[in-house]
Amino acid sequence: PPSCDAGVGVMKERGFAAHHPDANTNANANANAAMSIDTLNSNSHMHSHRHRHRHRHGGHPMREERSRRVFFYGMFAHFLLNDLKESQVALRRAATNGHPRAQYALASHLSKGLGGPKRVEEAMKWLRRAAEQGDVDAQFNYACGLLSGNGVRKNAQQATLWLSKSACGGNTKAAYNLGVCYEKGIGVKKPSLLRALDLYEMAAEKDHAKALYTLGLYYDGHYASSSKNASSSKNGPSSKDDSSSKAPTQGTEDTKKAPAAPARRTKKKLSKKAGVRPSPSREEEEDRRLPPLDKLRAIGLYRRAASLGHLGATYRLGLCLLKGGKGVPKNKDEGKSWLERAASGGHLQAQHTLATWYDRDDGAGDEDEDGDQTRTKPHKDVVLALHWYHISAKGGHKDSQVSLARYYEGVPGKANEAREWYTRAAVQGDPVALYRMGVYYQKDDPPNVVAAANAFDKAAQKGSVTAMRMLGDCYRIGKGRAKDVEMAVMWYEKAANLGCLISLESLALLYGHTANPDPKRHMEILTHCVSNPPPP
Repeated sequence: PPSCDAGVGVMKERGFAAHHPDANTNANANANAAMSIDTLNSNSHMHSHRHRHRHRHGGHPMREERSRRVFFYGMFAHFLLNDLKESQVALRRAATNGHPRAQYALASHLSKGLGGPKRVEEAMKWLRRAAEQGDVDAQFNYACGLLSGNGVRKNAQQATLWLSKSACGGNTKAAYNLGVCYEKGIGVKKPSLLRALDLYEMAAEKDHAKALYTLGLYYDGHYASSSKNASSSKNGPSSKDDSSSKAPTQGTEDTKKAPAAPARRTKKKLSKKAGVRPSPSREEEEDRRLPPLDKLRAIGLYRRAASLGHLGATYRLGLCLLKGGKGVPKNKDEGKSWLERAASGGHLQAQHTLATWYDRDDGAGDEDEDGDQTRTKPHKDVVLALHWYHISAKGGHKDSQVSLARYYEGVPGKANEAREWYTRAAVQGDPVALYRMGVYYQKDDPPNVVAAANAFDKAAQKGSVTAMRMLGDCYRIGKGRAKDVEMAVMWYEKAANLGCLISLESLALLYGHTANPDPKRHMEILTHCVSNPPPP
C-alpha cells in the first residue's frame, strides 16, 4: 500500500510552493512564505467574531488557531528551510493540540524517517488519530496499514471500514481499493463483483487510471463472473484476521449463520418434484445484474486511462485496435502506435508483442498475456524484432528470453548466449527453456545426466510433451533416474495421449515388460503405430 504523504499537495492547498533548498535561489521563496504566514496571522483577527461564538459554545478557538499556525510553520520548515528536525518538532506540537493535518504530516515524517529515526508504529497511531477526526487521506493510509500489517496488527475487516469512510469523503484511491477488496473478498463477508464495479465506476468518474483500466478489462471480457472471479483471485493480501480470504467451508461467520447445505438441496429437490422452478442463488442473481460486455466502451475506458499514462491500458488499447472485432474496426496503424508507446514506456508484454509483430510476416501473430491471438500481418524486420526481444528479455519476460535464445541457437559463436537466455527463462519455470536445458546437460562434456533428468521432469510437470518423452527415456534406460519400466510407461502414455507418436513406439516396445501386461492395449498401440508412422 502507498505510504502516507502530506507532501506537496498540502502546500499547494495552502498557497505555498515547494522548492529545492538553496540559500541563493530560495530567498524570494522564503520571503513569500513568510508573507503567507503573516497573512495567516492577520486573517486570524478577521475571524475573531466567529472565534468568540465558538468559544461560547465550548470550542477552543485560540488553541485551534495556534495549532494551525504551528502546522504551517512545520510545513514551511520542511519545504523551504529544509529543516526536517525543526519541522517534526513543530508538527508534533500541532498534532498534540489536535490538528488533523499536522497529525497526518507527522505520521508521514515518522514513517519515512524524516527529521529522526523511522517509527512506523508511532506513525500509525497518529494516522489513527487523524483518521478519527475525518481526514480522508489519513483514513486511506491507515486502512492500507491494516491491510499490510505495517506498524499495526492486520485487520482486513477494519481496513474495509476505513476505506469506506475515506471513499465517502471523496478519496478516489480509497474507492478503488475498496473495490479491489470486494472483488477479491478481502475483509468483506462475500466477494461481490457487482459492488466492486460500482466502486470502480465511482473512482473512474474522477479519472482514476487504475479504475478506468479495470473497468476496461471487465467490459473487454477479461472477467468471468462474480463467483468464478472470486475463486480465481491470487493477489489479495491475506492475514489471520481476514476470514473472508478463506473458502466458505472453513467456518467463517457468514457460513455459520447461513442454513446448512443439505437443507438447500432438499428444498431444490422438493421444488423440482412439485414442478416449481427453484429460485436462483445469490451468486446467480448477482451474475444476472452484472452489466453486459461492451468492446466499444472498453476501448473508450482504455483510451481515457492511456491518456493518463497507464501502460497496461495503452497496451490493451493497441491490442484492441490491432485485432478489431465485436463492432470495433481494425486500425493497425493506430494500434501499432499505442503498442509502441506502451513498449517505450517499459511494458514488458507490449515489448514482446511488438517484437513478434516484427518477427512474423505470416499473419500468425502471437498470444497476449491472456492467450488471445493478435492475428496481425506485419512486415518482417529481424533487426527490430531482436531489438524489442532484447529489451523485453532484459526486463525478465520469459517468452522473449526463449525467443531470443532460439535466434542465437542458429548463429555461429552465439551458443553461449543462447544457453544463458534459456537458463534465465528456465529459472522462471518456462517449460520450453527447461527442456532445452535438459538437452544442454545431456550434451555437456561430461554429460550431467542427473541434471538433465531433473530438467526434463520439471518441464514435463509443466506440460512439455517432448520433455515427457525424454523423461520416459531416462526411466527406461536408467539415465539420471533409477531404471523403472512402470514410470517409463507412465510418461510415454502421457506423451502419447497428447499426440507424441514417437512415444507410441517406445510404449509398444515396453508394454510386454510391465508387471501387469495388457495384450489388448499392446495390440492397439502396435496397430496405431503401423497406421500412423511418425515423421522422419
